[in-house]
Amino acid sequence: GVLQITWEQADPFSTLRNGMGNHQILQLGLIILLSYLPEAAQYSCMFLYLRQVIKFTADEVATFIAVIGVLSVTFQTLVLAFLYNCVGHKTTMVIGLAFQVLQLIWFGLGLSKWMMWCL
Repeated sequence: GVLQITWEQADPFSTLRNGMGNHQILQLGLIILLSYLPEAAQYSCMFLYLRQVIKFTADEVATFIAVIGVLSVTFQTLVLAFLYNCVGHKTTMVIGLAFQVLQLIWFGLGLSKWMMWCL
């Protein structure tokens, strides 16, 4: 059948109230929220960086963004669900933050096309 979602399930403030009961979840949530700042800068500068520094063509930039998008959707739907079930929410958050740090470091130090494709 069709999955029914109630307003209580979709209420972000309800989720926030539930998270405030657990100090560690609240702390990790705040870290994840703040981690969006460098990620937002990365996304806004990515096109310029790939074109000017890495010397990607317009087609290579489009292909790169498309591949990253498909991988991101796949990871977020399949791998994260698997991790949540296997190691729990807290450990999954920590793993995600660690990989984000590694990605930002690699993106910042990458100076060639092959390094961007390994990202």
